[in-house]
Amino acid sequence: MDAKSFQASDDRNGCIRYDREGNHWDHFRYGSFLEPTAWIRVSSRVSHDAESAISTLHLEISVVTDRLSSLEEEHPPRPQHLEAVRALLDEFEGFMLRPASEEEV
Repeated sequence: MDAKSFQASDDRNGCIRYDREGNHWDHFRYGSFLEPTAWIRVSSRVSHDAESAISTLHLEISVVTDRLSSLEEEHPPRPQHLEAVRALLDEFEGFMLRPASEEEV
């Protein structure tokens, strides 16, 4: 996430959030006069089922204005935000499923 310019932070519920500054159109559509910057947020949490020993990664995507302030507001993502995060998850999946023999020494 760091290589894709996302900044990590924790929220009040123990979830990890990754925020990246939005593009020009995000700022124009969601920004305000006080805080013109819109951020793309990916919130993640992991749940674990002890019986089946399966862990599940849960992600929520939103556009955030007035980031990290008492006025912070989340907006639903647009299709282009979902596509950008999907591309990032595809890279992550490829990395996680890569055979150990392909790892660099």
